[in-house]
Amino acid sequence: MGDNVLSQEEIDKLLNSIESEGTSYNKPNILQKNVKKYDFKRPQKFTKDHMKSLSIIHENFTQYLSSYFVSVFGVQVKIEIMSTEQITFHEFVFSMPNPTTIISFEMPPLFGNIFMGLESSLSVLLLNSLLGSNDRKNLGIMREFSDIDKKILTQVSNEILNIIRVSWDDIISVEPKFVNLETNPSTVQSMGPNEPILFVTFKIEIEGAAYFMYICLPYISIEKIGDKLNRDYLVKTNTEEEVEIIKKSIRKELNSVNIELEAILDRKFISIQDFLSLQPNDIIILNKKCNSPVEIYIEERLIFNGVLGLVGENKGVKILDIYYSEEVMKNGEGKSKSE
Repeated sequence: MGDNVLSQEEIDKLLNSIESEGTSYNKPNILQKNVKKYDFKRPQKFTKDHMKSLSIIHENFTQYLSSYFVSVFGVQVKIEIMSTEQITFHEFVFSMPNPTTIISFEMPPLFGNIFMGLESSLSVLLLNSLLGSNDRKNLGIMREFSDIDKKILTQVSNEILNIIRVSWDDIISVEPKFVNLETNPSTVQSMGPNEPILFVTFKIEIEGAAYFMYICLPYISIEKIGDKLNRDYLVKTNTEEEVEIIKKSIRKELNSVNIELEAILDRKFISIQDFLSLQPNDIIILNKKCNSPVEIYIEERLIFNGVLGLVGENKGVKILDIYYSEEVMKNGEGKSKSE
């Protein structure tokens, strides 16, 4: 071999010397980056713009729906959005308690079926109110819905679908159409279990009690109109004609609300001793004369003066004049019963 070739003995010595001295190997400094995990089984389909536009739609929906429920129940109703999240259709179906009233509906030009859920106690409360009962008890005791019950709930569903239509008007004109009503969520099967949906939960407060309502909006339903949801949401200015229509609608809802009317004959202060000594057939002399007008209060505000009389076999009050001007009534001023 030539002089520049190492013998086996020289190679062994060289390797042994390297092992004995030790070597250090510095790895290159790799820049560490924050990596966000991505679940390919549950891709985030709804963008921030989608969520923003849909949130405004659902806020409008709560306002219109509360007005409708006031006309149904005759009491103050408060509705708020509890949560908005993307889940799978499988999670939606199995998160609903059984029974729950599930309404399936179409909403062209959106694709496929959309779902609305009513908590069972809310469905019973709606039925009781529409059938003339004010019973707020025993709502948790469930029963099978009769054909009449289902027809009434279908009518309620159509009213709510009309509210949904109005809520979407600023984005796109839609035509919601009732498809089906089920009480067992597990029977609702219209898409793949892993299909992404937007799940919106509404809390409805009626006389201190809380009820829940849900909307399930599949992503495939809004996929074709995604560009409209991505635009900046613009609140359009209503024309005078539209404002008048809104006023008439509000006036119609308010006309069905009950208010308290009282006709006060007179007031008199007596001592406790006189009060304790009162017996049947005793006569209390009032301050007013027999032909003096009586005060008529609306929701504890003095509004009219009137005179007592008879209407057939019933007592009645004839309104003589308005105690306060229309401007004072609008401003909520005027004398109350406590004044």
